[in-house]
Amino acid sequence: MKKLSLFLSSGSLLRFLAYGLLFLLLIGGVVQMTRQLIVLQRFEKTQANFLYEFTQVKEGVVQYGEDLNEMREYLLLPARQYDFFPKKNDELETNELAFGVYRFTDQVGKDYLLKNRQKSSYEAIKSLKNNQTFLGELKALALIPPRYFEETIDFVRFKLYRDKTTAAVGLVLNRQKAEFSLESILGTHKLDIKEDETLSQAVLSYLQANLETIFDLKIRIADQKQAMKSLWQEEMVTAILGAKKLQVSLNPSEVEKGFEYIVYNSATIPLLSLWIDRKTGFIQLNNSSYATVDALRSDLLFLLDQLDGKTEQEKILQATTEELQHLLSEPAFLETLRVNKLQLEPVREQGGRLYYDLKNIDSEEVLGSIILDVPTGDFKFWHTGDNKEYSLADMFDFGVKKNN
Repeated sequence: MKKLSLFLSSGSLLRFLAYGLLFLLLIGGVVQMTRQLIVLQRFEKTQANFLYEFTQVKEGVVQYGEDLNEMREYLLLPARQYDFFPKKNDELETNELAFGVYRFTDQVGKDYLLKNRQKSSYEAIKSLKNNQTFLGELKALALIPPRYFEETIDFVRFKLYRDKTTAAVGLVLNRQKAEFSLESILGTHKLDIKEDETLSQAVLSYLQANLETIFDLKIRIADQKQAMKSLWQEEMVTAILGAKKLQVSLNPSEVEKGFEYIVYNSATIPLLSLWIDRKTGFIQLNNSSYATVDALRSDLLFLLDQLDGKTEQEKILQATTEELQHLLSEPAFLETLRVNKLQLEPVREQGGRLYYDLKNIDSEEVLGSIILDVPTGDFKFWHTGDNKEYSLADMFDFGVKKNN
């Protein structure tokens, strides 16, 4: 009985231990799960913080880019598109595809239309030669059509003459651009043809509105050119030009603003410009306008007389010569001459050089020369006793070497 009781109490103890172990395992599982939940919550919190901070950083970077553009605008620089957060590859590929499709389609259409315009514009200008209505209107305007077209790869010209040798207006086709323009004494005028208008009608419309002005201006400018040619040859003008070694062409150069005369020095450096304005026929000098050469003459003579015709080399040579002359007249240098019984001879020119000879007072022998090389502006020194020429750099230890 005792043994049975002991066995039963042992069984209870085993069950108790088993339940206790199960309880401990359960508690351990709960604790482990709790820890995992805590870790998960921390991760979620960290992830949320990261997303928040990333959003803040992104906003800050974008704001930085905007601030940079404000600074560039203040410095008068163009704004830039900062790509801090590039798009994904698929987005880029989509944009590139769209760009390529639109660009190709647009260019194909433009090329076709341009080719058609090139063909039709060429046919239009060539047809003028046989357009009897157009030719009749030209005759009424006292204009003579050309016998031939002037034709190159890039241009076709159809010149209209006032007489057999003097072209008044030229119709020009730019073959590459398929554009028409009219050239005259007024300059180049782009011809815009309306949708309900032919080429001949557009040309006649322009001529009827501007031909009288073109003729009058052409005569006025021709007279101004002749008067200017005579002015350049007048005695007072040629005397100033010659004394200052200035040069000017008797025939002006045609430029966009008109017909220009440029006064140059001997080194062909431009010093003064004046021109006959193609729109008015007046002569323009500085900020003044002159209707005639007689009105211009006195102002032009004054300005020519004020010009310094020397080249830069001549100016440097003059400054160098004046510096040397000043040095040679200083009391200290004159005393050096006296102590050494020397006299300075008048300057002489030989072989592109200026020589200032130093002569002994007693023997009248030339002991040396101070030399200015005109082409380079360099100073040289000739020592007769040494029979040798020295540079300016040699002079810094010249006496030391000779005395040692």
